[in-house]
Amino acid sequence: MPQLPLHETLLRHGAKMVYYGGFTVPQDFVGLVKEHQAVRLTSGLFDVSHMGRVLITGKDSIPFVESLITNRLPEPETHKAVYGLLLNQEGYPIDDLIAYPFSKQKILIVINAINAVIDLEWLRSHQQKHQYDVHLEVVTLSMCQLALQGPLAEKALQAVITKKVELSQLKFMTYIETKHQGHWLMISRSGYTGSDGFEIYADVETTTLLWEALLKRDDVTPCGLGARDTLRFEAALPLYSHEISPEIHPLEAGLSFALKWDKEFVGKEALLAIKDVPLKRKLVGLELRDRGVIRAEYPVLMGDQKIGHVTTGYLLPGRDKGLAMALLDAPYYELGQEVTVMMRTTPLRAVVRDMIFMQKQYKR
Repeated sequence: MPQLPLHETLLRHGAKMVYYGGFTVPQDFVGLVKEHQAVRLTSGLFDVSHMGRVLITGKDSIPFVESLITNRLPEPETHKAVYGLLLNQEGYPIDDLIAYPFSKQKILIVINAINAVIDLEWLRSHQQKHQYDVHLEVVTLSMCQLALQGPLAEKALQAVITKKVELSQLKFMTYIETKHQGHWLMISRSGYTGSDGFEIYADVETTTLLWEALLKRDDVTPCGLGARDTLRFEAALPLYSHEISPEIHPLEAGLSFALKWDKEFVGKEALLAIKDVPLKRKLVGLELRDRGVIRAEYPVLMGDQKIGHVTTGYLLPGRDKGLAMALLDAPYYELGQEVTVMMRTTPLRAVVRDMIFMQKQYKR
């Protein structure tokens, strides 16, 4: 199986590996519950280098990316990152991504591992069709990506980086380029857990040094993809193939904040045609009334009628009621609506609620 650059380092720290997104990745190190709680109370360190990274360079970098993503690129001098979607002509997501405009001729985009091949084909076909003067370089194996998340993340990272920068000055979705032991390092105040924290980009050697230095601290716990999923779910953050997919359009998924109607992007016309039409279905939260755990793809019923399905569900660490995100048909997605979730052959009572399962801890 393909291995990520830190594979052996992760194994030495006790990683239990699984196959995901084309790579062997850590599922957990010390157990999902301990890792989830570490991120909420202290800090957790993830190797998320399986995420795809594509460096876009050339004089048309800004117009090329702007023509594709639904959100507007920040000016490079602001050192801001942006979340956006890649859509097909029908307005359905190909992927979601984060874009880092380093300059007018250099942009890093971070995409989902499971979509990396499809995304790259889409980017190249769009480039060729419209003759954009850009170069696309896949840097997934040469530029690693760590995520240090939790209330003590700033203290831990500030203590180990060698070229001192004042991390307290970074706000959510801003980044800084600096150096660690003489090598390029990019630190972004971002992440996908709902906690405060950072995503760290560097070459393989520098990333390995940072991983080892951070894990020497008592306030940093190594974490795997199991806890990453429970954390992002608790923060009600969407995951491609669950809350985002080629069958769920962005308005149904509640992602209108990432759609800038005053700019052009692929799929805009299709979404404009339904923008002001009442939604036929919608992503909502569910809370169980009965004891049980509900999982993705469990059907949601009203009587004997199927009215939707669960996209993600968990009994989260420290909680006594099962929670879920679910895509429900109108009019059953109204708050307070009582529904039934089928846990295999067992019906469980649930109620439609908001998706504020926690207050996000971003530094604004």
